[in-house]
Amino acid sequence: MATGSKFYSCCGKEVCSGCLLAVGLSDLDEQKCAFCRTPLPGDEEAVNMHKKRIAAGDAGAMFTLGYHYDEGTLGLTQDRTKALELRHQAGELGCADAYYNIGYAYYHGEGVERDGKKAMHYY
Repeated sequence: MATGSKFYSCCGKEVCSGCLLAVGLSDLDEQKCAFCRTPLPGDEEAVNMHKKRIAAGDAGAMFTLGYHYDEGTLGLTQDRTKALELRHQAGELGCADAYYNIGYAYYHGEGVERDGKKAMHYY
């Protein structure tokens, strides 16, 4: 929760941490989306929902799925090339966090060759 929000693939909304906490306290037995109140999807269903939102041009979904490819979560095989591609697409659609993450990858050499100039460009 370092960003203060979380993206939900079920409704394509980014929800603030305060709302997440409030819903979490009121629904202790069942995890639901803080926005649309539907039960949270399983890994495979979440990936499919992200892909559907990506097809609709949703930068938040691109950024989030890029994270999951980068970390190898949601049952995905770690693929930093795919993660970088999704982050570039999200950045082109106005997602500043995507460009920050690309800069971070170049600065630390995560999935790409270390390049300080490219890192500063994306930062």
